[in-house]
Amino acid sequence: MLFKNIKIMDDLVSKMIRAGCFIRGEFTLRSGQTVDTYFDIKKGLGNPEILTEIADRMYRKIGSTPITFVAGSGLGGIPIATAISILYPLKLTLVRNELKNHGTLQLIEGYRPNPDDLGMIAEDVFTTGGSLKETADTLIRETSTRIHSCHVVLKRTNNNFEYPLEHLFTLEDFQQ
Repeated sequence: MLFKNIKIMDDLVSKMIRAGCFIRGEFTLRSGQTVDTYFDIKKGLGNPEILTEIADRMYRKIGSTPITFVAGSGLGGIPIATAISILYPLKLTLVRNELKNHGTLQLIEGYRPNPDDLGMIAEDVFTTGGSLKETADTLIRETSTRIHSCHVVLKRTNNNFEYPLEHLFTLEDFQQ
C-alpha cells in the first residue's frame, strides 16, 4: 500500500494549531531548557470547543476507575481541571505553586481531599515533570490523599516520572 506511513492529523491538533498553540522560534522553558518549538496551550484554553474536547479526552483516559476529585495548578492546569469538574461532576481541587502571604494561607483551595479520596491531576505540558510532581507531592503531603494518575495535553519528553502519567499528544503529533 502506497500511503501506509502517512498519519492523519488529529482534528484537535488541527484546532490547536489554528488557535496558535504551537509556535516555532527560540523559547526558554520553566526548566531552563531552550527549545525551538513552544506549546502555548493557554491560547487554546480560551476556546470552549478546544477546552471541552481536551477535558473530555483526559477524563476518558481514567477508564472505569471511580475517582472523586480533579486537581489542577497554574494557568494551564486550573482551566483544564475546572472543565473536567464541570463535565463529569467531580470535586475541584486547586493547588497553589507557592504559599501566599495573605488571606487563609492555604496551598490547597476549593475541595480539600482526604485519605479516602482518589484523584487525577490535570496539567498542560510535561517536560521534566517538575511542576506536576510539585502538585502531586503537595496534595499528598497536605491531605494524605491518593493520586490515581496525572494527565497532560502535551508530553514533550520521555523523562521518567514517579506517578502514573497519561498524555493526549507528543510533539510529533504537531510536527506533521
